[in-house]
Amino acid sequence: MSLPHDLVTHFMQYFEIVPADTPYLLEQAFRLRYEVYCQEGCLPGFDPLDYPDGLERDIYDYQHRSVHCLLRHRPTGTNAGTVRLVLADPVQPDALFPIEVAAGEQIDRNYLRKHCAARGTIAECSRLLLSRKFRARAGEARWADGVAEVIDSGQERDERRAPTHPVLGLLKAGMIMSWERQVGYWYAGMEPRLDRRLRQFAFALRPISPEIDYHGPCRAHWGYLSDVLAHMRERRPEVWRLLTGDGEIWPAPRDDGASEMQRKAS
Repeated sequence: MSLPHDLVTHFMQYFEIVPADTPYLLEQAFRLRYEVYCQEGCLPGFDPLDYPDGLERDIYDYQHRSVHCLLRHRPTGTNAGTVRLVLADPVQPDALFPIEVAAGEQIDRNYLRKHCAARGTIAECSRLLLSRKFRARAGEARWADGVAEVIDSGQERDERRAPTHPVLGLLKAGMIMSWERQVGYWYAGMEPRLDRRLRQFAFALRPISPEIDYHGPCRAHWGYLSDVLAHMRERRPEVWRLLTGDGEIWPAPRDDGASEMQRKAS
C-alpha cells in the first residue's frame, strides 16, 4: 500500500523501545518523570520536595504492579520519553487501579460489568510523557505528553506527512507490554485535549466517567484493545502498522467465517 508517509520506517530510523526492566533503566524512567512532572510542572500535584532523590515514583511502582518502557532516540542515545502500565494485583485481584481510586463511584460500572472480562486482563496506561527536547513543535511544550491542542483538518493533513510524532512510540510501547502480558483492556485518565488528539490518530478509548480531578481535569477512559486497533486499521492503517509492527503483535483477524465467529465470541 502506498502511504503519504511511512511511519514505520521513520520510527525505526529515529527511535527504539527499551523495556525498563533493570534497576538502572527504571531509575532513568523515574528520573525523567521527575524532570517533566516535578521540575517542569507539566502536571499538577507533583511537588519536587516530595521526591528528594529526584525520582518520581508512587505506590504502584513500589508494589511492583507496574511495568515500564523508555522511548530512546537512536541518533543521540537520549531518552525521549517513558510510559508505564499498572497491572492487576496478582495477590489481590480486586485491588483498585489508580483511575478507579480517583473516580470512585463516578465510573460507569454498568458499562464495565457488561464489557469487562477478568481483572487480570486489565491494565492502566499512565505516566505517558516526553522529554522537553521532544516537545518542540508549536503548542507542545506545556503538555507532558507533547500532544498539542486539537488541530483543524488542514493541519491534520499536513501532520500525516510530518515525521512520526513520538507519542505514537509510547503507545507502541504500551501495546508491546500489553501483548506480552496478555492484557486486553486499558484504563486511562485523559483530559479532553489528549482524547481529541489521539482520536485523530484513530486511537479511541471510551469515556466512562464525568470530568474528575486526577492530576488536573480529566475523565476515566476504557478500551478493548482489539477493537481499538481494528478501528485504527480501518481509519489510519499507517498508524496501525506502526503500533502493531504490521500485525506482528495484535494481528488483524482473518477475513473468513472462522475469524468472524471468534470476533463475535470475544
